[in-house]
Amino acid sequence: MNDVYKIFRNEGVEFIGISIWDSPDDAARFYDEESVVYPSGLDRASLIAIDYGVTGIPEKHFINREGQVIHKIVGPVGNKKLQEILWCISWALLGSPSE
Repeated sequence: MNDVYKIFRNEGVEFIGISIWDSPDDAARFYDEESVVYPSGLDRASLIAIDYGVTGIPEKHFINREGQVIHKIVGPVGNKKLQEILWCISWALLGSPSE
């Protein structure tokens, strides 16, 4: 996801990683092992997971500027597919892809 984040962060897209059901040490270890470059944090009380209706991990929620979930993926997704989804969402919201 780091590679996709680096492509889209200049396109007005922000990634936020939320660790649920992880200890702080496990989450920190994951961030270090994966060299996570996007903002990340813990949802220790599962409030974010409840608010967004998380049903499995990993999940990706695509949220517009108004705070509405406009797309959701449950399960793993590769970088290529993630890029395709983000270009489609960008095109739908902005009127044309900025590729």
